[in-house]
Parts: sequence; structure tokens; C-alpha cells
Amino acid sequence: MSLGQPTSREKHPVRRRSTDEDLSRFGWFRYVPVLEAPQVRDRMKTCCKSAGSVTLCAMGEGSAHLSGLRGDDMTDDKGWVRAPRQARSQATLERFVEATRQLLEERGFEDITVADIVNKAERTVGSFYARFDDKYAVLHVLVDRLHQRIGDVVRAFCDPVRWEGVPLADFVAESVRLNVQAYRRSGSLFRAALQASATDERFRRRRMETMQLCAEEQKRFVLTRTDEMACANPARASDMMFELVSATLDHELLFGRFTTTSPANDLELVEELTDQCLHVLRVRVPADSIPS
Repeated sequence: MSLGQPTSREKHPVRRRSTDEDLSRFGWFRYVPVLEAPQVRDRMKTCCKSAGSVTLCAMGEGSAHLSGLRGDDMTDDKGWVRAPRQARSQATLERFVEATRQLLEERGFEDITVADIVNKAERTVGSFYARFDDKYAVLHVLVDRLHQRIGDVVRAFCDPVRWEGVPLADFVAESVRLNVQAYRRSGSLFRAALQASATDERFRRRRMETMQLCAEEQKRFVLTRTDEMACANPARASDMMFELVSATLDHELLFGRFTTTSPANDLELVEELTDQCLHVLRVRVPADSIPS
């Protein structure tokens, strides 16, 4: 069963659209339900279109290239990645990045060598080292691009316009569902970045930026709905919700589910995390949102 399908077990059902064709061109947003109100859907499209020049690619899918992202935008760490100056050089760099992304879908990053990347990209070792210091430099490009995509998606997802007339409980449930889905779709890249951040300050710094961005955008929205919450400190409660979800998914990503009472599947995991988040926020769930 797909993670996105509502079941009778869902305690806090989220409004879902009947078709996703209208937002398919926004990549990951084809997995994000659009509110039924046409005026909200139209305003959401406008928001997505104006989100920036970076294409919103589906996380973990498609080409690693992002339109609007130049070679010199790839990293803040000078010298780690040599910025291409010609279109041909850019194309070669992209082949190495795409090859690494594909290899990550097959095995862990620790089992990928420079030779593997070169062979997959059908280029030479010399051309690789003309652009990257090592395989971690390629991973840095992938992580940097993922950061850009996540930022665009989260800002649009947390836009209050998108949730006009919809209970906070629905936002929480959908936020949890999308977080679980993102970890499943890009698990190999998430895992590689998480492991690298444990020993490399550059990866750690980028991860902190990404996590803080997500936490702050979520909190900015949650604080517009304090009338639906009974907690004493809504800002802290929002951060606790973010910490709960991210820590759970990070831990599972690295070690798997190892307790005897762990959720049996993702549907149960989403339901359990949603209940815990609603409890932390002390959200007043509307009576008509709870199945009789």
C-alpha cells in the first residue's frame, strides 16, 4: 500500500486532491496534497513559480542537475570542487554527479570508489580529479543541491496561504507523512550525508543549515496557529516536534527498527509520530476530523 493512501486507521485524515497533474511540473510537489479550494490551489501555484530559479526536482529522482544552478554556486568551500568555466566541462562534471547519485541507489557511499564513479560516468580518472578532490567532493555537490531543493519545498509547504481554512492537525499529519516519504525516497543520500557530518565539519555545517531552515519555517507557520494549541510555549513545542521526527528518522536510517514494539510499516510510523507531535503541541483536534 502506498504511504500516501488514507486508511480507516488514520486518526487525523488529511484533505487530499483527486488528481496531481496540476502540480506535476513542480517535482516533489506532486506528492504534496493540494487543498480543495481552487483559490488556494491557484495561489499555491503562484508561490511555487516564484520560489526561485532552482527547479524543484523530486527528491532522489531524476537528473542531479538543477536549472539555474551554476558551477560556482555548488559549494561554499573554495577549492574542494573546481567550478567549470565551459559548457563542456560543466557537462562532464554533471556526469560524475549523476553517476554518484545512481551508485548511491545501489550501495552505501562507503562502498563507492572513485573508480566506480569514473566507470559509471564513462569518463577518465584525470577528468575526475580535474574537477573534484575526492569522492566526498561529489557528495558535497549532491548534498548542497539537496539543501536547495529542501529549502524551496519547505518554504512553499509552510506558506500559511496553503493551509487557509485547514486545521493545524492536518498540517502536522501531512508534515510527518512527507518527512517519512522524503527519507524513504532519498535515504541513501541522507544516510551518506549524515555519516559524513559526523566526521567532516563541512558536511556538519551544511546539515545544520538545512535542519535549522526546516525547523524555523515550520515554527513560523505553527506560531500563526497558537489559537489551536494549548501548550505553554508554542515555539519550543514546534522545535520539539521537529526534533522528535528528525531524530526518529535519522536513528532509523542509520540503525533500522530494532525494538520489539517498533511500527511494523510506514503507515503505522506516520500515525504514531503524528499522534506524538499533536500531543507535544497539545493541538485541539476538531471533532469533525476524528472518525466516529
